[in-house]
Amino acid sequence: MTSPEQRNAKLREMDIKIRLLLEAKKNEDDALAVAAWESQLPIKSLAAEKKRQAAAMQRQTKLLTDQVNQVRKQRMAALFAADDDIYEEELRERNLAFRKQRF
Repeated sequence: MTSPEQRNAKLREMDIKIRLLLEAKKNEDDALAVAAWESQLPIKSLAAEKKRQAAAMQRQTKLLTDQVNQVRKQRMAALFAADDDIYEEELRERNLAFRKQRF
């Protein structure tokens, strides 16, 4: 049989081994987590870059659409004004002109 001091020494050694194993496991898990994060970094960077490019493209598309619509409205206003002037001229030629107030 072993004495209580020897048993306590063995228990302490086992406790130390268990703590060292647990600490090694924790360090390994931390290292794996960092490695996983580092391996995902390029993928995340690409995804973020794609999002930025898509957002920039949407902004450019919206700006171009707004410009096209503005030019289209200006052209339509000019066309209607020209048609109105032509119509008034035709009425004057036929002596059917009437006074028109413009505001």
